[in-house]
Amino acid sequence: MRVFLFGFLMGCTNWPLHQQQDLWLETGVPVGTDPRLGVEVNWTDLGEETEPNDEVGSPMPIAVGEGWIITGTLQGSGWDPSAGPTISSNEDCGDPLWFPPTEGGNYTGDVDWLTSLPSTEGTLCAFVQVRNPNGTPINFDFLVYALNSCAEPSIPFTDPESDEPIGFSTYGSVAEWQVPATGNRAIALALAAYHVLEPVPAELPWSIAIALSPTGVCPYPPEFQ
Repeated sequence: MRVFLFGFLMGCTNWPLHQQQDLWLETGVPVGTDPRLGVEVNWTDLGEETEPNDEVGSPMPIAVGEGWIITGTLQGSGWDPSAGPTISSNEDCGDPLWFPPTEGGNYTGDVDWLTSLPSTEGTLCAFVQVRNPNGTPINFDFLVYALNSCAEPSIPFTDPESDEPIGFSTYGSVAEWQVPATGNRAIALALAAYHVLEPVPAELPWSIAIALSPTGVCPYPPEFQ
């Protein structure tokens, strides 16, 4: 059983369709039209991740209207409930390092990171597809973290309804979420897989797309090949 740590920041696990008239005005699409179609993004394919990629890297600036697509592979997966999360406290860093956001347990396989630095306020939108060569759904986490002043994962964004860390304990092959972005504050994504009922292959290919939207509405993600 995986018990999550209480969170501090808020987000939303599902990209919303139109719910209020002000969203229609923000996106500039007619009433009755899906507002996500009105969010324009210039997608850039960044290619394959650079290994090793098992810790938070240097944040890459992203501007409103920009989107990235990056691919990679998880080398191994697993979860050890007897292990503890990585915790450290340094007064110079502000909030303590705490990863993963649990009271107990830690990953035994690969954890891949992608860190962005929004250039202005907006909504950071993210989508992931994890492909199991066996064709069956898998268990994975697609977490989103605020970093402390030492660029360490410290505070997970949480769902406002469940208060669980966004992207924690996902089952299937795809996930998407959105979180508020503050200009010039880095946001880190962490992807890891584990198995509950049966083992999964040693290598799990993945694709991630992120974009910075000027409103509370996210675009549709690009189709992954």
